[in-house]
Amino acid sequence: MTISYSVANAPIEEAVLVEFVALSRRLFGDYGEREQSWRLVHMPDATLWQARTSEQLVGFKAGYAHTRNRYYSWLGAVVPEYRRQGIASQLMASQHEWARKNGYESIETSAREENRIMRGLNIESGFNEVGKRSKGSDIDIICEKVLIQRE
Repeated sequence: MTISYSVANAPIEEAVLVEFVALSRRLFGDYGEREQSWRLVHMPDATLWQARTSEQLVGFKAGYAHTRNRYYSWLGAVVPEYRRQGIASQLMASQHEWARKNGYESIETSAREENRIMRGLNIESGFNEVGKRSKGSDIDIICEKVLIQRE
């Protein structure tokens, strides 16, 4: 099956937001539909990279500007039956290239401490683990990747 890739930039169309929220709910449970839509509508430089078959959205990588020169790679996922095909890596690479071309010097992300697959992909993709953040009983590992070296 062929996978096609695209990016939606702000303002992101309502139909794209609805599909993104539905897939997020399927993969993450009740993560907070209002929060998801709000971030992609209101945060600066919000973008949503998408992986699709001819029938459906099978993966995404969402992000937005965290500061003027730091991009935040916020949320990403691939449906289970399409994992291990390089989709997450392709979405991440596309996001990082876009951020570099748009003048972002670094990109930040976080992953749950127990999510070893995502943490491994982050390390393989050039991120360094730079800190931890507690959210209730969950611990997120904060990662940073330098995109543009300052001179």
